[in-house]
Amino acid sequence: MAKEPEPILWINHRELLKISRKLGPSLSGCHFELVTVSAEANGRISENEAIAALAAIVSMNEESARQAISDLIAAGMMTLRDGILTLAVYDSVVVPDYDDWN
Repeated sequence: MAKEPEPILWINHRELLKISRKLGPSLSGCHFELVTVSAEANGRISENEAIAALAAIVSMNEESARQAISDLIAAGMMTLRDGILTLAVYDSVVVPDYDDWN
């Protein structure tokens, strides 16, 4: 039986702290949620999956999720192309570690 990988993200916490200060608490929380849910795909997630993930947060709904995504794009934290969001922090601030996945 294959062993499941440990869901480890190597995060440069100083850079993530700078990002959170730039974005503010609410938008920073949305950003980190998308960082974690997109980890297995190295920071790529469909726009619909991102909306669903953010809308599932207690204080959010679909409209506020769409606004948060728009604000994150405007802040340079991600890009949107062909319905796929790509988070800018991957491979610099956040690096997934799946070395034990065999």
